[in-house]
Amino acid sequence: MTDRVIAVGGHESDGAAALAGVLGPEVTRVGGGRELVREVRSARAAGERVCVVPMTLGRDPSLVADAARTLLALDAGERAGTLLAEPFGTTAHLVGWLRTLANRVPDDRALLVTAPSGDPFSDADLFRTARLVGQYGRHRVVEVALLGGAQRKIPVRDGDQLRLLAPADVLYAEAVERRTFLYTQDAVYETPLTL
Repeated sequence: MTDRVIAVGGHESDGAAALAGVLGPEVTRVGGGRELVREVRSARAAGERVCVVPMTLGRDPSLVADAARTLLALDAGERAGTLLAEPFGTTAHLVGWLRTLANRVPDDRALLVTAPSGDPFSDADLFRTARLVGQYGRHRVVEVALLGGAQRKIPVRDGDQLRLLAPADVLYAEAVERRTFLYTQDAVYETPLTL
């Protein structure tokens, strides 16, 4: 009898799409729901035992609950050979890994933590994570950029007025003599954000 590991992805991995090429070929990756049920049923029909791993680093607690509810759709025989594992990691793991990676970056550089946007609570937790990464590290600036979803607008100075730019409007940023400038299609703006 062989065994199968199924990695279930949520918003952190874009429904497991971001796990492609990261996991070994022996690990099946799914986005949850019917896809998870289909994979587990297929493995159990082939006589395989199954271990389902929620692929979260603590920012998607509902992924674990959703996976558990999904596995309840299996009949008793299928559930008997199926194990729901602990999540892949916690926010404490994420903080540790990010701090380790930050040690590879020169002290005078800013750090940018990016992740797919989730719900407001998991997004807020990413800001907390970035704060913890920077708290005891060497870098003065640790910022967060959420990918997709509703994004905050960026404050910029337009003469004597302050306006907000959508992140999608910014082509690139430049830091000159402790001032930060954002370039759009038709203008250059100074922003109080630091790089």
